[in-house]
Amino acid sequence: MQQPPYSNYPSGQPPYGSQSPGGTPYPGTGTPGYGANPYASPYQSSSPYSGRPQGPAPLAGRGQRFLNFFIDSIALNVLQLACLCPLGAAIGLTVEDPSVLDSPETEQMFNLLGYGVFLVVYFLYYVVLELVFQRTLGKLLTGTRVVQIDGTPPTFGQVLGRTAARLIPFEPLSFLFMDRGWHDTLSGTQVVRTR
Repeated sequence: MQQPPYSNYPSGQPPYGSQSPGGTPYPGTGTPGYGANPYASPYQSSSPYSGRPQGPAPLAGRGQRFLNFFIDSIALNVLQLACLCPLGAAIGLTVEDPSVLDSPETEQMFNLLGYGVFLVVYFLYYVVLELVFQRTLGKLLTGTRVVQIDGTPPTFGQVLGRTAARLIPFEPLSFLFMDRGWHDTLSGTQVVRTR
């Protein structure tokens, strides 16, 4: 019984000139034909800030998500009050006739002003914190952060979409029926544990 040939070529290699340039990469290395970088650290970086996806991190649990919502709601209310109180005091001090403040038109104006301040503070809070730090105050305290599905930081459009989707009525209840809520699924993001 004769041993079968190793390849179709007599020497076991393709003829000269038909090889791919640089050879083929060794498994686990990115440089074709050269092997691993001899100056690289033998340890993989486990830092979430190394710029490389670190693999799938575990999703934040429902308890962590509820705590995030609760803490962020308190922080938003404090920030909105901090903006509205001085604004209301300034308006009250500039009015000469206090009876003007009791009219329905003034009440409607104050309601619109309150909604405007709410939206500005709301979008600034979520967009700035999630875009720059990948976390809000609630996420910082619970050890979670926002990432794309592949583990990379979210884009501006994704963070803006997350923030807008939070305004959908009953959106916080979507976590009762799914692991990722509507503001996660609609924006292509997820909240993962960091510790």
